[in-house]
Amino acid sequence: MSGRAIAPALSLLWAGLVLGGSLIAAPAIFQAQTLSLPVALDVGSAQFLWIGIAEGALCAAFLLAQSFAGGVNWKLAAVPFFLLLVQRFIIMPPLDARTLQIIAGESAGESHLHIVFIVMEVIKVIALFVIAWAGLSADARR
Repeated sequence: MSGRAIAPALSLLWAGLVLGGSLIAAPAIFQAQTLSLPVALDVGSAQFLWIGIAEGALCAAFLLAQSFAGGVNWKLAAVPFFLLLVQRFIIMPPLDARTLQIIAGESAGESHLHIVFIVMEVIKVIALFVIAWAGLSADARR
């Protein structure tokens, strides 16, 4: 594996984190019948905090690898980066506030932000797999 394959390999690791943490484990929390909704939300909140920290670290490593060794078209590489920024700084704050309201026993009303977040996660995973495929395919041709 050449240096140009580092960014695509990191994209696979990042995709695995999102798949496992956000798209598999998070919904599973709400399937546990012995957890009340406030407890499930509290666990989910902590889970997404740590997923966010790990995603930030992987994103930084991915961008550094891309900067130094290349391997992927920058327009494609920017997709998961910008999705992560939008999720963390625009979508998550109101979701966190809503979660805290529910945990406190207050009425939070309807919100479609969870659906927006999930759609963004799916797009991010697809983009990360495309990045890995494109980068590793190009590396194999060299």
